[in-house]
Amino acid sequence: WPALTGAGQRFRAKAQVGSQRKDFIVSLTEPYFLNQRIALSTSAFYSEATYLSSAYDQRNYGFSVEARRPIYSWIYGVLGYSLQNYDIYNLASGISPQIESEKGTTTQSMVTGSLV
Repeated sequence: WPALTGAGQRFRAKAQVGSQRKDFIVSLTEPYFLNQRIALSTSAFYSEATYLSSAYDQRNYGFSVEARRPIYSWIYGVLGYSLQNYDIYNLASGISPQIESEKGTTTQSMVTGSLV
């Protein structure tokens, strides 16, 4: 691309840091991937919250990739993939066995497709 000089690329970076929450997001969209009418978007994120429950803290992090291509006039096909980790940690003592069983990291991998 011509060095981010108006070819339609979008870049986003966001950081929020507080005493009970941390959020970081970085994303990039290339509207003409490989000089084709394919919009390719990628994003990565990290989120940590200590206020969701008095019983545990939670951390989520992952990334996504999405390709969008026109099919006909105003109809687009979208294909995406995301990988996300959920981490439950810092459990309070005397917690219920059900919540105790959720401790640790759970990974979610997802492929999506749609017409918009």
